[in-house]
Amino acid sequence: IRSRNMSNGAGASREHPTIDDDDDELEPLFDAAGAEPRNVPAESKEVNDFVKWCRLQQRRAPHNDARSSIESALKLLRKEEMPHHASLASDVICCDYCRRGSDRCDACTARTCRAEGCEECEAGRWARYANQLRRRASVCAVAEEVIRVVEDALCGGWDDQRQSLLWSDAAGRTCWNWDLDENCLCSSCVRLGSRIDTLYLYSEKLIRAVPWFLPVDLELQPGHGPQSSQLPPVLQRAVNHWGFFGKLQEFAARFADRPHTVISRGDTFFASVPPDLRDNETGYMNCDCHATIAALNHLRRLTGADEPRVLKELRGSIKRAMDNCSAPGAVAFQDDYARFNFEGTYEDHYCLGSRGPIADVSNTDRGEFSMSIDGASKWYVGTTQDKVRRHAEHGGADPRIEGRSSFFIRFMTSCAYQGRHRVHSAEAARAAAVARRDGLPDEFGGWKVASREERAKEAWWVQRSAFTRMDEDKRAELMAIVFGQRHVRGSIYTSPHLAAPARAGLEVKRRHVLNL
Repeated sequence: IRSRNMSNGAGASREHPTIDDDDDELEPLFDAAGAEPRNVPAESKEVNDFVKWCRLQQRRAPHNDARSSIESALKLLRKEEMPHHASLASDVICCDYCRRGSDRCDACTARTCRAEGCEECEAGRWARYANQLRRRASVCAVAEEVIRVVEDALCGGWDDQRQSLLWSDAAGRTCWNWDLDENCLCSSCVRLGSRIDTLYLYSEKLIRAVPWFLPVDLELQPGHGPQSSQLPPVLQRAVNHWGFFGKLQEFAARFADRPHTVISRGDTFFASVPPDLRDNETGYMNCDCHATIAALNHLRRLTGADEPRVLKELRGSIKRAMDNCSAPGAVAFQDDYARFNFEGTYEDHYCLGSRGPIADVSNTDRGEFSMSIDGASKWYVGTTQDKVRRHAEHGGADPRIEGRSSFFIRFMTSCAYQGRHRVHSAEAARAAAVARRDGLPDEFGGWKVASREERAKEAWWVQRSAFTRMDEDKRAELMAIVFGQRHVRGSIYTSPHLAAPARAGLEVKRRHVLNL
């Protein structure tokens, strides 16, 4: 490849490199013998061979210009379906984890190639080199001379002003791209690639194993007398005890801007729980009380232009109760879910789940969009080489592999099991929790792993790329900011109860991200 200079007085411009029959036109990066690129240290010999391989593919390509030929050569470095060949001592490319099990992860589906002089093996070798080159460049661990050789040979070199690469379009896209998203993610490249790379970054969603209420529980019921409809029992309970539930939303607001602090059942506020909302065995709020709180939390997340009719009826009933002085000292129903939703307590691992995502991740406060707000959940963030197997481990469908799942998920879903059998009854789950309180997250049924209907065999959200554990750290910390650190685990934050230093560290990052 050679760039020709054409002088025209004061200014000089460089035409795109071309391919000629004369081999001298293809040798600007190489010395007279064509053996080594100039100005490249000896320890970087791989880049010389890499460029030579690309030039060889260029000569084989059915193109008459260098840029199209190089683009064709670089396409060989990225496989979308069949993996690159690899030539190793073992017949099957298999990781240590899969050798111990009967199944294979996504990175262990390639087989060793035994063919002599296989061109696919050579392409696979340079695909893995290109992956490593991008990975090292992303952490500034590539010599400047190597970067210059790659950009001159595969991007056409720089213009005379060193402002842009010659083989680039208006958006700055070039033949060779340093972006990690360009790395090949076929099974052989992943298995034989960098040890810090991981194929999948996932977020597991946990929902209540025994729902606090069903959708039908929030439907208006036929009224009697002058009233055309009346509230369902789970919401009528809130109206009857609005003196307590109205103050509970104010109690929750005390902790809205302090997600790192502990909400404890020992707080003096819970001494005001009405007797018929108190559990006789634990002395704390009973299941019916939690169901009403969960319903109020859910309705706050629905407030907006298209709020349901039951919410409007609830507002009117609460106002009438306050006007009749049946709820002394209480305030009106508050809409802001991020401030007034109650999450639970430290002792029950905040069993009501997340208040909902903070408003900073959308522009709902500006009124442009009405987002569907997700809440009442917990999340676990992780990385894996096999998204299907990892979700199966977390889901607990097979007790033989459940022990490989994360401790946080095993603990949070323990209420849903007795031995190896799922508990489908709320009463049975509660009885098991009360009898063995220390090893269970709460006495109301615990949690279960959820999945989307369209992708039932994988986590709630999965991305495929060249990830590292640092990407897991970033995702876990960001979701802890969005949903609250009481409800997100993953990365180095794996304990059901975070220690004080970890909580304080997440709070420092929250304030930094939100510029507080």
